Amino acid sequence: MPKFVLDKYALDSQKSEAKAKVVSELGSNASVSGNVIEVPSYNATKVAQILSQVGIKYSGG
Repeated sequence: MPKFVLDKYALDSQKSEAKAKVVSELGSNASVSGNVIEVPSYNATKVAQILSQVGIKYSGG
């Protein structure tokens, strides 16, 4: 499962918004722990799109 590690220097409000959108869109397919979002590989593109929309930099994916 791809892991997206959110930029530790991003605003907490941005990270919270991004995580909420991922969970809202993917539900139980998304696992969020701290600054790490884990999803099945078939949802990786969707997560990358959400993070780009919110303006969060990330590594992995």
